[in-house]
Amino acid sequence: MRIWYGPPHTVNCFHAHCKGRTWEDIRPKQDQWTNYIPGQEHSSNGNGHKEANTGLPSVILGGQLRDSRDESLQYLGKSEEQEPTIFVQSGRLVQIGRDKDNKTVVMAMGVPEIKNALTKAADFFTLRKVPHTENEYAPKPASPPKEIAEAILALSPSKWPFKILEAIVETPVIRPDGTILQKPGYDELTKLYYAPHKDMHACKVPECPSEEEVQNACAVLNDIIADFPFVDQSDYANMLALIVVLNPKVRKT
Repeated sequence: MRIWYGPPHTVNCFHAHCKGRTWEDIRPKQDQWTNYIPGQEHSSNGNGHKEANTGLPSVILGGQLRDSRDESLQYLGKSEEQEPTIFVQSGRLVQIGRDKDNKTVVMAMGVPEIKNALTKAADFFTLRKVPHTENEYAPKPASPPKEIAEAILALSPSKWPFKILEAIVETPVIRPDGTILQKPGYDELTKLYYAPHKDMHACKVPECPSEEEVQNACAVLNDIIADFPFVDQSDYANMLALIVVLNPKVRKT
């Protein structure tokens, strides 16, 4: 079966009895087989939409590209709701990954990365005619087409259902409201992704430090600048702030 995108949108099959049929003749069969995998039982997700045992929704290929794109993007967005790894940064799609040193990095997403993400968000199928039947079609597993990935990347960033990412941080950060970002993962308030440095996994900053903890922290900082001749107390305070903000070694202490 061959399907053309754009007018006239027709279906061309090599069977004689299919001559003259259009996409509207095939569409009911596509709807019938949506979320179906041969040989597997199905369960409802609560809204009448069936899912296979993989736990993933199904995308039946062969209709308008815009429809397949929107459906695929919808499922990809839903798969990123709980623990997001795909973000929008500076008007482009990026993904959280790790380099060869196992350090968390921001990776630009192209067609291969989008296709890989789609395979984790949904199952893709094409429809094939069942031999020796007059009007029966069965789904055949397929890979996410590159055209869908290209169409997703071509969308305006405002159409992407992903969160905005400002940067990756490796140490705890004070939020604008005074609370501390120290839970690994994405933070909605700051739009930062906290990926603790290997030396920071055991670090837990208390929300309300005791007097002893404050004194111990000050002692670490004082040891660094004890012999520096400050003009007055304000210069000393500014230096402490710069050390904490700019020196990652101190922040890991």
